[in-house]
Amino acid sequence: MTDPAPQTAAPTPSPSRVLLPGIAVAFFLISPILLIVGWLIVMGTSGRNFFEGAPNQAMFGTVTIVVGIVMMLISLALDGARSIAQQHLEAMREITQDVPAGGDS
Repeated sequence: MTDPAPQTAAPTPSPSRVLLPGIAVAFFLISPILLIVGWLIVMGTSGRNFFEGAPNQAMFGTVTIVVGIVMMLISLALDGARSIAQQHLEAMREITQDVPAGGDS
């Protein structure tokens, strides 16, 4: 009933892809929604002379647009960092594959 062959843990393969952080994915999904909603809120105040007719609504719309822009920029920066890390990983993989196991030659 026992297994005569000992089972050893499989070697952990090195990652082939650098994944995009989850927060960047969330920012990519949420930021366009915030931009559209903020734009609709600000444009809803256009018939009221912006800050004269609905100052709170205009400020809320402006803040929503700014938050959407900041979230989009953060997600783009994280995506750029992921791309750079992926290129470095590929370069290191090529370097380690090109180096002979025996040392200098």
